[in-house]
Amino acid sequence: MGIGLAACGGGKVAIKTTTTLPPLPPSVVALVTLAGTGANVGDGHVLMPVTLNAAPGASTLGTRIGVGTYPDAVAVNPAGTEAYVANFSANTVTPIDLKDDVPGTPIPAGTGPADIAIAPDGKTAYVTDDGTLSTLDDQVTPINLTTDKPGTPITVGAGPQGIAITPDGSTAYVADAGAIVAGQAGAIGHTVTPIDLATGKAERPVAVGNGPTGVAITPDGSTVFVTNLDSGSVSPISTATN
Repeated sequence: MGIGLAACGGGKVAIKTTTTLPPLPPSVVALVTLAGTGANVGDGHVLMPVTLNAAPGASTLGTRIGVGTYPDAVAVNPAGTEAYVANFSANTVTPIDLKDDVPGTPIPAGTGPADIAIAPDGKTAYVTDDGTLSTLDDQVTPINLTTDKPGTPITVGAGPQGIAITPDGSTAYVADAGAIVAGQAGAIGHTVTPIDLATGKAERPVAVGNGPTGVAITPDGSTVFVTNLDSGSVSPISTATN
């Protein structure tokens, strides 16, 4: 269960008539991880670019990009030039040059990469290491995107899933989901762990609902919203006070 935030405006809109069209925006491309379906869930290893168009049914599929087994999440750097795919079963992150959709050498991560977030300055990616389908992990792996090398793992709660970074790049919030995957040994999680990204240190966990998975932060950085899979709820967290 993921979560995303969008802002909508209201009020009156001024309409201006013109004889010339404004510049059209560039194509918008969605990057979709294909992890498999039905009995084959987890066997997939493809990232699919989809060019989105305003006309219904006009979106087009691109060429499949080979990544690691069980691609679980994808993030794009702020410049829009590189995508990074977290491969759950391969324990890697695949970098992709979006100019030509060519995958690079896989980057080692921890066990069971479940989600990935990139700092606003584009220098570092942070990958949650959930563990295997039977055993939980409890780390976040930072990756230097200049060298594509993993750094020292940061210990958080068991079974980390979603991660989001505040707009100022100071703090990451990690959903400590616990044993939400069938077959995993351990308890259901009920905390979110903030990470001070300047020091790379985890801070005191924040209590939320059961089985937290998705994390999103408001554009002003004031509030974190967390989806709680086993509670059927969303927990708001003040970033000023945690």
